[in-house]
Amino acid sequence: MAVKLGWTGLFGPMPAIRGFHPGRADFDGLATLLTDPASVKELRFPDSRALVGGTAEGVTLGGTVTLLACSLGTDTSLPARGSIVLLEDVDEETFRLDRFLTQLRRSGYFDGATGIVCGTFTGCGTRERVEELLHDRLGDLGIPVLVGANIGHGVPQQTFPIGTPAALDADAGVLTFLRPVLA
Repeated sequence: MAVKLGWTGLFGPMPAIRGFHPGRADFDGLATLLTDPASVKELRFPDSRALVGGTAEGVTLGGTVTLLACSLGTDTSLPARGSIVLLEDVDEETFRLDRFLTQLRRSGYFDGATGIVCGTFTGCGTRERVEELLHDRLGDLGIPVLVGANIGHGVPQQTFPIGTPAALDADAGVLTFLRPVLA
């Protein structure tokens, strides 16, 4: 939608899954974003930590690592230049995740990115091993990298808008939107 139509997309929970209902943080967050988007000013990630500290501004982008890597070279792949990139994945062996992150890195995908928000990597190895891999592949980019954000598979997740200007404070674990998300 962002590439073809210039619209903001939403990377978030799937309403069709079992257990997705009012009263859960993921449902309520998505519902608020859809019904009162002007009230959504930021996302806070209380269980996250800065892999590389600092602040960044850019347009939000990203998604599932394997899908981002597989779309390289297609007419639906946006480069990360000027963007705060979301990365997450599910059920990939750590060595496969390494391959996809390396492919993104070697392709120049991250050139000019301003920051990275790493969500969940459910079923991708131990948290320690995944964070070691993220540090190895992303830690020397010279941009803030936040890990442990509750976005992705296997957790009640927050909805991450794709295609909206935002500011990332990796040290505080906060992504602030610089305009109404669905404007």
